[in-house]
Amino acid sequence: MLDDKDGLILETVKRAHRIKSSTLYDEELKMYIQTVFDDIDRLGISIKPDDARLVNLCVLKSKGYFGNSSPDVKQLWLTMYNEQLKLVYMDGRRCSDAV
Repeated sequence: MLDDKDGLILETVKRAHRIKSSTLYDEELKMYIQTVFDDIDRLGISIKPDDARLVNLCVLKSKGYFGNSSPDVKQLWLTMYNEQLKLVYMDGRRCSDAV
């Protein structure tokens, strides 16, 4: 299971949502970040916590669920999340130890 020990992913997600100093939404955003970690774990993807693709996935997923944007905009973010997750999954299948 991955984790965001230093809160770097959370801080990046907050910046993406234009949240500056408030901690009001931290628990909700952490929940969305955790769902990304769960997706990665469920799919057996090996990715480092400091990988930019992981941060990108967290931003995309949180933008798909957080806030009061129109449903069409949220669906666009979730579609981008799913497409990026597929790419990360496919990249992980090309391991250096593959025959």
